[in-house]
Amino acid sequence: MKERLILEFRNKRYEAIIEKRSNLCKNCCFVDDEYCPEVISKIDCGFMIWKEIKEEESVKQMRINEVVEKVHQNAIDKGWHTEKRSFGELIALCHSELSEALEEYRKGFKENVTYFHNQKPEGIPIELADAVIRIMDMCGLYGIDLEEAIETKMKYNNKRTWKHGGKKI
Repeated sequence: MKERLILEFRNKRYEAIIEKRSNLCKNCCFVDDEYCPEVISKIDCGFMIWKEIKEEESVKQMRINEVVEKVHQNAIDKGWHTEKRSFGELIALCHSELSEALEEYRKGFKENVTYFHNQKPEGIPIELADAVIRIMDMCGLYGIDLEEAIETKMKYNNKRTWKHGGKKI
């Protein structure tokens, strides 16, 4: 079975196609340890050929509110707003994505590794992205200026004392 790998390295995205020999391992999440050197060595030693991905429209170059608009429109286009959901239900869906990130961690996957299962991206970064996408979709739905909200909160946080509130975590 062939599998497409995506790697971010030095602010660029690369892809490679490998012949998958067996199940995913939990160290690098590509193939079993026997066939899998570290990801960086694959680029450096030529274990496989990585090709840079050129994206037409990257969210990395968009302002936060532009991403909110794009995310919300995609949710509408894919049918996620055909029925009205309560605010509480939408918050629970955001929380569910964070719970999925925790489950990936509990399974032993590294915090910064994305892997693919049947061409679907998986892993902690993907689940965290899902949580952000759900939050952005809510901001689009309710007309929340997320850029302004983040800027306001960051300004406030900058004025707070060290570990404010005396909380342990």
